Amino acid sequence: MLLASLLFALLGVSPVMHRSGGAASLDTEVDVALSRGQLEIHDRSGPRRYRSTPDMVVLGWAPIVVAEKRALLIWFLRRDENERGVVPHDSGWMSYGHTPWINHHLALLAPRGPAVAARWMSSGLQGVDAVWVDPPSGILLRSGREVHRFAFSGWQLDRVPGVAPPLADVAVETGLLDIASVGDIMLGRGTARALDHLGLEAAFGEVRPWLERADLRVGNLESCFTSDETRPEGLRSFFAPRRHLGALALLRFDVVSLANNHCDAPDAAFSRALLMTQGIEGLTHTASARILRRGVAVEVLALRALPGEADGLMTRERAAQLERLARGAELVLVEVHWGEELSPEPTAEQRRLGAWLLQHGVSAVLGHHPHVVQPLELVSPSGVIAFSQGNFVFDQEGYTPTAATQRGAVVELRYHRQLGLTARTRAIDITHRAVVRPTRSRRAGRPLRGRRRGDRPRAPGPSATRWPGWSGWTTGS
Repeated sequence: MLLASLLFALLGVSPVMHRSGGAASLDTEVDVALSRGQLEIHDRSGPRRYRSTPDMVVLGWAPIVVAEKRALLIWFLRRDENERGVVPHDSGWMSYGHTPWINHHLALLAPRGPAVAARWMSSGLQGVDAVWVDPPSGILLRSGREVHRFAFSGWQLDRVPGVAPPLADVAVETGLLDIASVGDIMLGRGTARALDHLGLEAAFGEVRPWLERADLRVGNLESCFTSDETRPEGLRSFFAPRRHLGALALLRFDVVSLANNHCDAPDAAFSRALLMTQGIEGLTHTASARILRRGVAVEVLALRALPGEADGLMTRERAAQLERLARGAELVLVEVHWGEELSPEPTAEQRRLGAWLLQHGVSAVLGHHPHVVQPLELVSPSGVIAFSQGNFVFDQEGYTPTAATQRGAVVELRYHRQLGLTARTRAIDITHRAVVRPTRSRRAGRPLRGRRRGDRPRAPGPSATRWPGWSGWTTGS
């Protein structure tokens, strides 16, 4: 930290924005109060000139000079309600409306009459995790390990070319927890042969950054590892060679569900022990794991609820387990293997079980088994159901692969104690049985009308907006 402070001093960069109250100079000296994410600005004589809104969590503030005027730069989080996109199915690309997402924002506050108001505000800053002031009128934004320099020209923010200071290792606490979840993972059969030929980096290199940026990564391992790799494989009986355990380690998975229709008890026990050598929790049916990330306790529970099995799970015993997990953690995630294979819509049984899980303290239900993407619904500010995330990597051997089975979704969850839980998705394509890439279909930008729950899919309309990928689904009017 001493080295970092010396570096900041040499660069003339403020190491962090103010995280508490202090004094600042606008048109007159004012007092700035920052407490629990809420910012207030008062004249020295007492009258309040500005107060942040309840949907904002201010992370820091700093005085800055813009257009030769004194201003206050604030960095804040806000729960935005405008994430939107499309999801692929065999019938084409269908819009699933809007989902909220917690974004980073910047705003410039300056005097306007007797009040202080925002003169400029950014749209959502994707990937930004730290902000510094670069006097007199510049800022530095960090995204992962990259730092970019910007400067205000008038009241507009412009990118400044050149090398930015090396600030990537300086920790800044934002209170955000990011979780990445994927659907069905096959590392055996044709996928194993393709991985042997291509290598892990070629197969997963393009989506690896999506998972690396998350604090917690979960998925469903369809192909258990086994102690007997000489046994024959079939349509329903398959396994992953031990040499491909490295794929899960490369993608930094923390938890995988083994509660599916392909992992029998001996293979599941062997897989759990093997996964633990890489620090990965393997969960069998009704087993759970408690994970601590960024000071947030997360419980992950695995369930198998194939068609006809859901009602047998909705018991007092299971309700008591869920409520016990919810009391000991801020978030409860349930990985559930359910639904009809190849169906693009959830069944009534899925909806019934999903609602029951949320009623008993579950924060997010993360589904798999259909091998195609089904809707993601934000049921309440603290409840998410991803009915099916489709395939993450799968060979579909024994079936005729379709556009729907060769596309999937990475579900991203973002949580903040004050702003709640939000969700969005990223669309992926599977090629060559093992190569997972961000969706690049020419149809991804096709204009579409929105869709609400209960509507039938509709053809593209002239008043629609273009969006590059699917962000999710909401309920309500």
